[in-house]
Amino acid sequence: MWFNFMYSTLLPIGAIVTIVGLSCYYWVDKYNLLRRSTVSRHVSGRLIMRSLNLLDFTLFLKPMGSMIFDSYLKGQFVPSSLVMLILGVVYVIIPKNYILKRIDN
Repeated sequence: MWFNFMYSTLLPIGAIVTIVGLSCYYWVDKYNLLRRSTVSRHVSGRLIMRSLNLLDFTLFLKPMGSMIFDSYLKGQFVPSSLVMLILGVVYVIIPKNYILKRIDN
């Protein structure tokens, strides 16, 4: 999925293929979880938080891919891609968990 967001500027249909693939993956996993599997151990909260943090990386992979392919194909950068790249990096860097804990208290 991350590479698809990076290459989506070059191959826009890849985003549609990813949506179809993720929806099929969702339904297969849902069937397996509800009908065929048993949980013998608990899933750690650290694993969930790590997965959510990795998902945030798509916010700067898409503009980074746009910048890379625009520089190779057009020979120039689009300013909006640079702005989105900076916003994505800032979003990943800010300590969201710390801010949420401070708000709850």
